[in-house]
Amino acid sequence: MGMPTPLHSFYAAPVEVVVLEHMAGGHPWFLLELLEAAGGTAISVRPDCGDSLPAAVDLDALWVMGGAPQVWQEEEHPWLVGEKRLIREAVGAGVPFLGVCLGHQLLASALGGDVGPARDPEVGLFPVEATAAGRDSPWLRGVDTGARFQWHEAEVLRAPAEATVLARSQRCAVQALAVGDRALSVQYHAEVAAGMLPTWCETETTREKLDRVFGPDGLGHFQGQTLAALPALQDHTRRLFANWWARVAD
Repeated sequence: MGMPTPLHSFYAAPVEVVVLEHMAGGHPWFLLELLEAAGGTAISVRPDCGDSLPAAVDLDALWVMGGAPQVWQEEEHPWLVGEKRLIREAVGAGVPFLGVCLGHQLLASALGGDVGPARDPEVGLFPVEATAAGRDSPWLRGVDTGARFQWHEAEVLRAPAEATVLARSQRCAVQALAVGDRALSVQYHAEVAAGMLPTWCETETTREKLDRVFGPDGLGHFQGQTLAALPALQDHTRRLFANWWARVAD
């Protein structure tokens, strides 16, 4: 699939995507490559580090990425309150939105859905399939069923009333959500890139977790599995981004 038409074909100036990040190495990685190739720009905002949130009326588009905090931990992470408010206002105003992992859960929580601990956390590659609604949705046009890169211990337990569930996995019933024709979120990490893995796996705590999940040399197994699947994973991301981009261009 070819890349979508550059932004400057639709706008007098390139659209700037505000990206809410929540951890070191939590930026958009491959998604950012696609955005820049399409003519867009991005600005990173770290609410967890004290960065001020923009006003919804000032946004061209909003991406919300992953991170370790849980959406219900508002006392431990007070910035979550303001971030949910911004998501609610942005989506309500029709600002193009993309949420990934924590960003997916924040969208659900901000709009009245329920998020809680996952019964069966997913770490590694897990098959994801479209729901009946997803198969008919322009958000997933040209997007095949396949393995997706997962790393989450919480999940959307109940989608907001105004949202459509587009995809699911065996362990997680809400793998993708759409709200209207401007907001999309996915539980899996569509931004996955080769350079992301060493950054995410550099701590001893992370390596110990991977050993528990995959057995001895969990890190090697995890990285090998992901790198082998990376071409297919990124092909999926290209198609997903193109569908999101079409909503922006519209």
